[in-house]
Amino acid sequence: MLTESDSFVMIQDMNLSEIERRIEAIQHRLTHLGAMHPGSLGEQYNVCGKAACRCKDPKKPQKHGPYYQLSYTWRGKSTTRFVRPERVEGMQQKVANYKRFRELVNEWVDLVLIPIKMIGDSDRVLVTGSEMKLIVFGAKRRWHSYPA
Repeated sequence: MLTESDSFVMIQDMNLSEIERRIEAIQHRLTHLGAMHPGSLGEQYNVCGKAACRCKDPKKPQKHGPYYQLSYTWRGKSTTRFVRPERVEGMQQKVANYKRFRELVNEWVDLVLIPIKMIGDSDRVLVTGSEMKLIVFGAKRRWHSYPA
């Protein structure tokens, strides 16, 4: 995974059209992700309360399970729920899609923000519709458009 400084070095040498092409590629990949769900999926094994159960065997206890548990936090609320065994594979794909979605969005934001950081804090940024314009003050006034 790239850090912000790694991205800065890579993008520093890119021109505007290269950045736009990378953003378009990210947008294309985002449209093909499929169903998604935040969180992580884990296996859980339990011990029941029955005294004569196999899970209570003193020599070789065998816990009940696996039970699959999906845990996630959304809008500040943590949630955990069980997933039926026949739905685990589909949920694993949804969780993987969500993780990939977050990676792509972070990459997109890096591509938009890093050129702003390269120009400096004294500049202004205007966001209008589908474009972001950087106004660079100094000896020359220049406009650069970036897809928003």
